[in-house]
Amino acid sequence: MPPIRKLDGAPLGLRQLLTRDYTPWANRYVYWLRTPFGVLIAAAVVSLVLGWFVTPQSFVIFGAIAGVLAIGICWPWIGLRGVGCSLRFPRQRCEEEEEVAVEVEIVNRWPFPVWGLAIERGFFHSEQGEREAVVSLARIPGWTTCRFSFTYRPMVRGVYPTTPPSIATEFPFGLWKASRPTQVAQSLIVWPRVFPLTSLELPSGNCRQLLGASDTRSGDHGDRTGARPYRLGDSLRNVHWAQTARCDRLIVSERQEAAQTAVTVVIDSSQSQHRGVGRDATLEWSLRIGLSVAAALVKQNVTVHVALGGQTHLLDGRPASWRRLLDTAAQLTPSAATPTAVSANGLVIGVRTDLAPSTPRESRAIVLRTNEESDARAEPKGNWIELDAREVSGAKFQEVWNRRRKKGLQDG
Repeated sequence: MPPIRKLDGAPLGLRQLLTRDYTPWANRYVYWLRTPFGVLIAAAVVSLVLGWFVTPQSFVIFGAIAGVLAIGICWPWIGLRGVGCSLRFPRQRCEEEEEVAVEVEIVNRWPFPVWGLAIERGFFHSEQGEREAVVSLARIPGWTTCRFSFTYRPMVRGVYPTTPPSIATEFPFGLWKASRPTQVAQSLIVWPRVFPLTSLELPSGNCRQLLGASDTRSGDHGDRTGARPYRLGDSLRNVHWAQTARCDRLIVSERQEAAQTAVTVVIDSSQSQHRGVGRDATLEWSLRIGLSVAAALVKQNVTVHVALGGQTHLLDGRPASWRRLLDTAAQLTPSAATPTAVSANGLVIGVRTDLAPSTPRESRAIVLRTNEESDARAEPKGNWIELDAREVSGAKFQEVWNRRRKKGLQDG
């Protein structure tokens, strides 16, 4: 006979016998008995029955329990009727995991203090987190206005508070929670985190280059390519004085024009191609990776287009264009549509999962592996960078980027 396994000093069979739920269908009917409020209600009913049929002394117990219930319900409700709360974020924008200040103002119009206040909802994304208090207060004196601030670190992009916050209290017994909505004077836009990446190596010679001079275009950059008569608007710094003296009229030097390769970063935001929820969802990492790549290219004076959420954003080097893109990414919701066709020429970098098909005209792909089977799964040999979605991190992406960046641009 095989030995019986033991767990915490008790036979496993006995432990399962004692802890098994034999009536799961009745849980929704008796769940309220697990709360202090339900226990007191049950005790009040029992004492009332005993007082009616057994002994009148049980009515005393019933009155005491009823008094506790009345105080536990009425006190929180009455206390919050005279309390007003508002909050604001001094900063309008920040990145994920960056600490920001939150300013709170609470007005108590009652002559007596209010105890046990807490601000809930709007600061955490999980269902359990929504019930957690972001900040708690022990006591607000009567006829006062209290102002204070606390630090908060948003872990996921979005507009905070994500849902209308409320101020709540369960004082004195914690039997019932009363709450009132909190006014939000100024919200906070949390951008996806952008990781610093090293610059892309420029290919040598006359191959595809990210920044250089074109012999086929005239402008004010590069070497001299010839001379021509002066035209209104030309800079006097380009006047060729020797030719001007020889021709007896203004002659200017003609130079090469700067040539830039257009790079389009396509971030797949279709809901069916992503997995996970919260800060570690594949959509969140796609946004962080795609925006990090775009930021690295902008620093090299590359013309960058970012296709995101059915829109294409041009990054022209001005802070306003970058801010508009990050604001859009912060408020992005997963869409049901697949990425639209890319009509731009040049390098096209797709950021997606292995569940999504290749982006149209894709030159390089940064793929998050979900390890799920899909008919649209891309072939690994066509991917520039691959990351495991379960182990992806900023440091891991930077490490893989440093290994692949040279080969990624020089090949193809």
